[in-house]
Amino acid sequence: MNAPPTFESFLLYDGEKKIVKEVDTKVTNAAIFTVNKEDHTLGNMIRNQLLKDPNVLFAGYKQPHPLEHKFELRIQTTSDYTPQDALTNSITDLLAELSLFEERFKNFYWAPVGFCHARLGDGGICSPVTATCLEKNATRWPRIKPRPVASQWTCQTIRSPRPPI
Repeated sequence: MNAPPTFESFLLYDGEKKIVKEVDTKVTNAAIFTVNKEDHTLGNMIRNQLLKDPNVLFAGYKQPHPLEHKFELRIQTTSDYTPQDALTNSITDLLAELSLFEERFKNFYWAPVGFCHARLGDGGICSPVTATCLEKNATRWPRIKPRPVASQWTCQTIRSPRPPI
């Protein structure tokens, strides 16, 4: 139909820049950054990170048209802080947060999941060698490759779904 080819959503043309800065003449200490080949996902993440900075007075973004793969980010800062510094710092902080999120996700996904007896205080002992509980009818859940998390293993008691009749 009238939709542009899909490769236009992520490939930069020859001579096209990823980020274009334009100084806002209407407001002091403000700038408009046009980010090409990106959409609401990145725009909203950067805006939220900018709003955490106490030196940022205003941060907002808009996507000019749904079929155009770009967004405009408007930043206004205090007099001793430039919008470009605010954007650079927010992207750096965002990358740090995302790497921490990735690390926590990998630890959660690959680590044994369930209830640990040490946390519950019920006297059960978890074995890091076999990654199974040393309690009758107990095993790790879900059954995944064992990996240590903070030198503790977590385990969960497996019980039948319903009592026998």
